[in-house]
Amino acid sequence: VWAKIEGYPFWPSLVWDPRNCSEEVQREAVMNIDNSYCVYFYDCREYGFTTSKNTISFLENESAMLKQKIKKSEKEGFDLAYKLAKIDSRKTKEERLQFIKN
Repeated sequence: VWAKIEGYPFWPSLVWDPRNCSEEVQREAVMNIDNSYCVYFYDCREYGFTTSKNTISFLENESAMLKQKIKKSEKEGFDLAYKLAKIDSRKTKEERLQFIKN
């Protein structure tokens, strides 16, 4: 998916089960359980929470998201995140989960 949190552009991400995260992320998930998704941000190797309106299909929105404005300071990370997400989009769910866990 592409996920957006305040102050950042849409970023290549993976919807993630917070039960497989740190206790800190799990506590935050409990506070956000009714209105958001836990997402893993590619390249950043961080988790965050975003709403359904800020979570969109990766493949269906790929060309539009690649045209969005990205700050120079974020461009290298964004490009790497995109490449990683593109590779993962060709993998099975099990293969994607194995990569993230390592």
